[in-house]
Amino acid sequence: MAVKDLYDKACEAANKGNYDYAIELYREVLRIEPEYPGARVLLRGTERRRLREMGSSVTTLTHRAGGAWHFLKAQLQFGNPRRRLESWEDFLEHAPSSTLGLLMAAKTARKAGYADTAATILKDLLTVRPDNKTALRVLGDTLEEAGQIKEALKFLRRLATLIPTDRNLNHRVKNLEAQAHMQETHMEEAESFRDMVRDKDFAEVAEKRFETLDQRTVRMVEEARRDLEQDPTNITKLIRLAEIYEEQGALDNALRLLTDAYKQSPSTFEFRSRLGDLQLRISDRILERITASLQKDQADPELIEKERKLRLKRRQFATREYTWRVQQHPTDPQLQFQLGEALLENGETDGAIFRFQQSAKDPRLEIGAARMLGRCFAAKGQYDLAAEQYRRAIARHKLFDETGMELQYLLAGALENMGKSEEALGIYKKLYSSDISFRDVAQKVEALSK
Repeated sequence: MAVKDLYDKACEAANKGNYDYAIELYREVLRIEPEYPGARVLLRGTERRRLREMGSSVTTLTHRAGGAWHFLKAQLQFGNPRRRLESWEDFLEHAPSSTLGLLMAAKTARKAGYADTAATILKDLLTVRPDNKTALRVLGDTLEEAGQIKEALKFLRRLATLIPTDRNLNHRVKNLEAQAHMQETHMEEAESFRDMVRDKDFAEVAEKRFETLDQRTVRMVEEARRDLEQDPTNITKLIRLAEIYEEQGALDNALRLLTDAYKQSPSTFEFRSRLGDLQLRISDRILERITASLQKDQADPELIEKERKLRLKRRQFATREYTWRVQQHPTDPQLQFQLGEALLENGETDGAIFRFQQSAKDPRLEIGAARMLGRCFAAKGQYDLAAEQYRRAIARHKLFDETGMELQYLLAGALENMGKSEEALGIYKKLYSSDISFRDVAQKVEALSK
């Protein structure tokens, strides 16, 4: 059977709710053609829908146990990176939203020479954890190596805003901006890549490999449109077209497509949730532009008021949106966690505490929930309870990586607010000795050492 036929059968199975069969077919498509357009994105979405509908049953526990075995197998898999990528896919089939699993799969895909696959996985990871610094950095590296300088800049600039003190990163962004300008200039001067090289065979390969993002996107849009026209009620294909529109930057098209789909089928959870996510991302992009403008003119009263109103509107919308989702799937711990985040941002701290306590029952979310509970208690001035939650998270997260350092920093802050300056100073010094540029630990150490 042709790969296209397998892909179409997978989409049809996913649309009918036959998730196990759909996942099996998507996996087969990717074994034959690892970078088949859209297949890996739809695979991950189908895995998540299946897991969400499984709820908190015994089947789910068995599913997670299988995931633990595949995680260990992937960790111990050495040698052929393509085989190891398959092992990570085995694990992600059980835990499709695992940040570590997605990150390791992306790194493995990159080693296997699948740059597009690595970028796809990392972009998906960032929809789950938008501020994951490692994912932003690796995605920037991957896109830069593939020659997609403008795309790489989008993610490295976002990373630079999260780590403003990283001079090397800021320097790298400036260099890439210069390269992007040169690249655009040369691309305009040349009629095609074929004009840049003499060897015809090499020119043909180069044209395919270094095809511009716009050309690739146009082709993907046309293919997705044709697929949807042949099967207009297929949920999976419709969502895929909306995703491509968004990747292209055609947010109006994506918004219109999902809005129409939701109006025609208001009971379909997938349409409503995708539409809500898109509206939140659009709000975030507008806020980014306003914030950038305010950096140039911090005293502009019109911009200040515009930012205040939009932030308030976004907080209220997020709270309503995730409340609705939890009502539809009350046993989904990930949705409970997301509602907790929305409530906390909206100032509804007690409501957020309840949601994080519910999501903490899921071992996969225990660390994140403890961290957020710590933030909630700190917001209420209950620093002893905050410190207890941070210690609980640290006990589960043994690594002194980015997450581990953040938890230690939060614990030190709670201790400092409790008047335990010496204990806080010890933690700040530990962070300082590991990374002098981490947040404001240098100033903390200096202030508490007096």
